Amino acid sequence: MVGRWRDLVLALVLLLLALPQAGAAALTLMAGDQSRSLRGYLAFLPDPSGHLGFEEVRRMPANAFIPLPGDLSAGYVAGAIWLRFDLIREPGAPEIWWLHLGPRFIDHFDLFVPDASSATSYRHQALDLARPWTQPPDPGHAGLVPLHLPKGGPQTFYLRVANATALQARLELWQPEAFVHWLRLESLWQGGYLITALIIVLMNLFHWYHLREPVFAAYAGYVASFALFMLLRDGTLLLVLQPGTPLPLKWFQLVTQVVLVWFAYRLFATLVKPERFWPRLARSWGRVNRLAVAAGATLVATGAFKLAVPALWVWLLVMIAVNLTSSGLIVVLWRDRSALYFLLIFAVLNLGAMATLLASFGLLPTPSFLVEYGLLAGTLLHWVLIQILLADIFHRVKREHERARDLALAAARQGEAELERQVVEKTRAISALAHRHEVLLMAVGEGIYGVDTQVRTTFINPAAQTMLGYAAEEVLGRNPHALFHARHRDGRPYPFADCPLHRTLEEGRERHQEEWFIRRDGSPLPVAMTCAPLYEETQLIGAVVAFRDISEQKAREVELLELANTDMLTGVANRRFFYQRLEEEIRRLRRGGRREARSALLLMDLDHFKEVNDRFGHAAGDEVLRNFARLARQALRQGDLLGRVGGEEFGALLAAEDAAGALRVAERLRRGVQQGPFTTQAGPIPLTVSIGITDLQDKDQAPEGPLKRADSALYAAKRKGRNRVCVFDLLGD
Repeated sequence: MVGRWRDLVLALVLLLLALPQAGAAALTLMAGDQSRSLRGYLAFLPDPSGHLGFEEVRRMPANAFIPLPGDLSAGYVAGAIWLRFDLIREPGAPEIWWLHLGPRFIDHFDLFVPDASSATSYRHQALDLARPWTQPPDPGHAGLVPLHLPKGGPQTFYLRVANATALQARLELWQPEAFVHWLRLESLWQGGYLITALIIVLMNLFHWYHLREPVFAAYAGYVASFALFMLLRDGTLLLVLQPGTPLPLKWFQLVTQVVLVWFAYRLFATLVKPERFWPRLARSWGRVNRLAVAAGATLVATGAFKLAVPALWVWLLVMIAVNLTSSGLIVVLWRDRSALYFLLIFAVLNLGAMATLLASFGLLPTPSFLVEYGLLAGTLLHWVLIQILLADIFHRVKREHERARDLALAAARQGEAELERQVVEKTRAISALAHRHEVLLMAVGEGIYGVDTQVRTTFINPAAQTMLGYAAEEVLGRNPHALFHARHRDGRPYPFADCPLHRTLEEGRERHQEEWFIRRDGSPLPVAMTCAPLYEETQLIGAVVAFRDISEQKAREVELLELANTDMLTGVANRRFFYQRLEEEIRRLRRGGRREARSALLLMDLDHFKEVNDRFGHAAGDEVLRNFARLARQALRQGDLLGRVGGEEFGALLAAEDAAGALRVAERLRRGVQQGPFTTQAGPIPLTVSIGITDLQDKDQAPEGPLKRADSALYAAKRKGRNRVCVFDLLGD
């Protein structure tokens, strides 16, 4: 019985959608078209049971399909829908088009495309959440299908749409360049929208943390859940996460809707605070909302998506209506400013939300300005009016501070004598505190010293003496810059005018930077230092410097740099670092011209390495690569650079070595590889290597030139039978 009623509702909704159109014509693609919408060119066939097959649908007469006036928007109904459309390509129109199927949250598409090889056969392409489109041209847009359209026509296409919630479909034809341009603009808008939402969330969480006003936390949660809901609803999550990953997007979307409903109520409760006017009704309304949220969460947890989606939307609509009505009554009866803020903030946003809701139920035509831009306009109004709310809170806090100041001044006038007595006691306490601070300064583990305006050291604590190796009497009264301060790592001083201590004394501002100090034994000491000015009232009397040893940090930075430049498998230079050193060598040769000694570039490739992986396994292949890298390092000189530039391809940069010298090195390496098999856990593996050599020339502009020459020599060695060395001959090129 329920199934028959559901089928009747589906047929009635779709029939209402089809009334304005008398028939669906074929879409003609003409020269100069960049994008065309299929709105108005679609015909549909209801499939309430979802069991109609393609061949059965294809055999139906054309008049069995009902024309649609626009995009498919059937609302929350059961079953599937078949769409049919015809395309004609005029001479001069592009042959290749991209069919974009939206929205991206649809559960399943089946597209049947005429096969060019046969007039009666069709190719089938499908999409669902667990299986991405086969070979999509854009992995971030799984609903993008390339079409090759012959001249003339028409060609008939069939599309089956199924969804667990709202049955909607929007079809557009794009030229690839135009689609990429549109996608960039859409991504820019989405990115700006989400970044703005993140700023709002962080700003309101900051205000909540400092002011402890619950309205800020409620607003932050509302904006966060609203932005996440839009991210899921528009399908942008498919662009952010790994394309093709099976994700329970429906579950994520509905959980976000539950959170959104809760924070929408919390924002009303904390901003309007209806319990001030109707205590019992407000408490009852809060309990009702908590029960509604719990019921929605239960439906989502049990997987009842078809019931959860309309239930959540309907409750959100009811809650908005009740909240707005309550706020309106409070404004009329009590002229409350918070309720007025709520009405202003949510008026346009709720209008956009209702438009989206009505469009989801198929009761509002799409596209329309209200549906597409209503939520954006409401969000912008949020931002403007929340600033007004923050300004009002700021003025309220400011008035409270002013009242506290007036009370303090009145108390000061009444107890001036008592205040003077307390000042004397405080002065004594400050003196004692200063003495304790001096003791602490001498005991602290960070190096500290001070200077006067003449840059003479006035004090230095034991930690600084230990780190620098100086005794206090060797430092006091002397200029620290000339003694140990602000040197290069090799001990060369730089001008005193650039010294951070001098800049602090000159500008009267605190400075933080890293420097190299020189210990008494001449060894360098990397430090992070802070120079702060010392004032006596408004008069600058000197500066204090605090520093700490960062030797371990510098050592870690060197280790990290070495790891970033090393191939993890073989221990030689990785591709990025090898190309960087090659580029530096080219620049050196260009600067020196013909006066500089030439360098040579070798490209080495293990012959038939793929057979090693196929026969012995990748673990044995990795052992072979490590053994080859070790053998190559032994064959090269100490100053030469060896790098792994591909899977089994290595490069060597021989500085100050011409092609003839490089040939001797390469032949020694080739013979070493040929003579002995590589020992692995899978047994000995015999291999050979092919090597290409080229000189670096002062006319080279970038690494691509010598790499191309060496690669040509390498392929020449491959063509001549492998296990040989070839030198690129410029004269024979």
